[in-house]
Amino acid sequence: MTRRHATASISALLVMFVLASTLRLKAQKPTANEERSITDVVRTLLVALRNEDQTELNSVVTPDFYIFDNGSRFDKDSVMAFMKHLHASGKQIEWNITEPDVHVVGDVAWIAYLNKGTITTGQIKSDQSWLESGFLERKSGKWQLEFMQSTRIPGSVGVPK
Repeated sequence: MTRRHATASISALLVMFVLASTLRLKAQKPTANEERSITDVVRTLLVALRNEDQTELNSVVTPDFYIFDNGSRFDKDSVMAFMKHLHASGKQIEWNITEPDVHVVGDVAWIAYLNKGTITTGQIKSDQSWLESGFLERKSGKWQLEFMQSTRIPGSVGVPK
């Protein structure tokens, strides 16, 4: 066997080992308490943003948390600054997590859900819907968001930058 063939064989075995390990770690259906805990982390983030509460936000996100939203990447400080800007311009946003779909593999989890809410400017209230998801990590027994994404469903009125 040539050196190149040996290297290729070892590489193929390594890939097969990684795939086999990954398949054994399939997502398990979380318990009702675990699903509620994970969903509550996202709810806490949304309440913290609505209330402009940086301390509460920091309590449920990892230090390197970021979110893709409104065509931009925001870290925990810049997403809070963005919310403060929206509030200062007279906009209030209400979010509601519906249809949560939670998956857990060991100390990592992901959630996907339909966010149904409203954006109110003065007396004008418009219904909004977003498809959102988040990736969480359990650290010291506590779930924290590491990443989120939010995509406005077409037909909803967007939030200008």
